[in-house]
Amino acid sequence: LHLEALKDYIGGATAPAKKTIELGDSQTFISKKAYGSSIVSISEKTIEAVGLTSLANTLSGQSRYDEALVELRKAQKLFSEAKELTDNLSPPPQYQKSYDYHVKALNLDIKGVQLDIQAREHLMNGEYELANLELEQAIEAYKEAISYAELSLSTMR
Repeated sequence: LHLEALKDYIGGATAPAKKTIELGDSQTFISKKAYGSSIVSISEKTIEAVGLTSLANTLSGQSRYDEALVELRKAQKLFSEAKELTDNLSPPPQYQKSYDYHVKALNLDIKGVQLDIQAREHLMNGEYELANLELEQAIEAYKEAISYAELSLSTMR
């Protein structure tokens, strides 16, 4: 009966399933599964964005600042999409602490990429001291984001 109710719930026929789900573990299972698949999607966007920031660094090292800015703006868009997905999540209670760390990490990634973009723009305008300061701040934000991401993973296990 429990398995049939779960199949009905997943298939969209919610009336018979609700009775079983209210009784126990199925809601937790479905909640964990939905949360897990959302986290995977958010992680994919975040990983791609981090890769683009790395590419931007390489391009900047070759004095290809215009191209670096294009990649950083793509990264910024991906981080924003990941943030939007994150804001729409309702983590199961056992993942709340992990979620909170994840949010901090993502906000720091967003701050880092914004500083990174500003720094590249200042480099292009010959404002080297300001660019250097912003790059240092961006690096600190990225490092802090990594620390929170690691905390998020370790508390999820």
